[in-house]
Amino acid sequence: MVEQKAKPNVSVRENQGVSRILIVDDDPTIVQMLSDILTDEAYEVATATQSLRAFDRAKEAQPDLILMDIMMPYLDGLDQIKLFSLDDDLKDVPIIVITAKAHALDGIEDLRALRIVDYLYKPFEISVLLEKIRSALGARR
Repeated sequence: MVEQKAKPNVSVRENQGVSRILIVDDDPTIVQMLSDILTDEAYEVATATQSLRAFDRAKEAQPDLILMDIMMPYLDGLDQIKLFSLDDDLKDVPIIVITAKAHALDGIEDLRALRIVDYLYKPFEISVLLEKIRSALGARR
């Protein structure tokens, strides 16, 4: 799957309320499904299917929200989120974790400090995902 690039130099502030969402998941089927759903919902979408590319894609896309898988090869999603939290451009971007691992967030003391605003376990209902996205984006404004 080819990673989708967001339109350059277009932000939620310049594009009349169109929010940009970065999807980070190593499963191309999930990335495509989420991308299709979010595009149909009028969101602008960027994707990263390799955890090692997620930081660069986030810097390029300047997303308003990140959907992040936790279990990925090379660099897991939690380590990636910690990298985001150290970057001035990305540290305030809210993150929704999507994971198949039931206890992936156990033991993390302060999810809010990492900008993890919500989570979903796979498989999930699309309506629940969309509500969580709307809530996360609404809280950001």
